[in-house]
Amino acid sequence: MTKFFSRFLILLVVSLLSIVIYLSYFGLETDKFNNLIKGKADEAYTHAKLEFKNTKIYLNPKEFNLAVKLQNPKILIKNNEINLSKIDLFLDLKSFITSDFFATKGRNSIFQK
Repeated sequence: MTKFFSRFLILLVVSLLSIVIYLSYFGLETDKFNNLIKGKADEAYTHAKLEFKNTKIYLNPKEFNLAVKLQNPKILIKNNEINLSKIDLFLDLKSFITSDFFATKGRNSIFQK
């Protein structure tokens, strides 16, 4: 019986470690959060509109946060379009427990023409 539990525990630890490594290096590409991100950005900035196509989510175990990377975002301000190569948002994993979703920091890249 202890042999079964030890094998199960080893398999569980190896699986969790594999998932953490995969999410840290390759990330998870999804479009499920696109409408939520766009909606929250529109609420916060009424004069600007955020447009993007791809979202990739990475896990950063060193800083205990998630990195949400928006690929090829565009910011529309009064019919003027600003193209960026990417926008990175960092969400603290502790905020998922307390339901206080707040981006701890953000970073955008150099403007594109």
